[in-house]
Amino acid sequence: GASASLQKEIANAKAQAQAVRALCYFDLCRVYATPYPYSNDGAALGVPLIEGIPDNAATPGRNTLKECYDFIIKDLTEAISSNALEDTSYGYISKSAAKALLARVYLYKGDTEGNTKALSLSKEVIESGKYSLPTTVEAYKTIWSESTSTEMIFSVVNFDSKDWADREGLAYIYNVNGYYNAHITKKFYDEMLQDPDDIRWNVLVASKGTNAEAS
Repeated sequence: GASASLQKEIANAKAQAQAVRALCYFDLCRVYATPYPYSNDGAALGVPLIEGIPDNAATPGRNTLKECYDFIIKDLTEAISSNALEDTSYGYISKSAAKALLARVYLYKGDTEGNTKALSLSKEVIESGKYSLPTTVEAYKTIWSESTSTEMIFSVVNFDSKDWADREGLAYIYNVNGYYNAHITKKFYDEMLQDPDDIRWNVLVASKGTNAEAS
């Protein structure tokens, strides 16, 4: 039989695969399906749920949104309860990452039970003491590049600079010398004004050709 260390590695890989599958289905539902609160309690169409390997000619139908969300929640719940995930793991799905994702799934459902579970899971991640928001510009700069950043719960690590892979990250979208095409809404700006010490003021720049004012 497999050694204990190998069994642990296999269990970890399975739990990560479940969490990644849940993330993929969650993204697909958010893009291609009606938002859950407007779906007639999940009766609207979601996306096809594929658990096995379909043949080349397969044309699976779309499952209901409720079936999709039930599947996503089941995958994440099993991954978390397996105790096979690391508490934190740079570049991999960790238990904290799975909990944070499950919290978001429940939040997107938008019902009372979902909101309660979302709050509970979020508190578990926040109160674990493993993560915190940067309070200095120096620390803020490390969020997207350093494995030691305490703000990043889950990140896709890509060290390859071929095919402009380094230009498709969030940091480059924000960068003045990059795409520089991320904008905030007036509502978000007004909310930001409530905290003049918010570290994000350091990356907000007034748009050219408008009446916007720099902070």
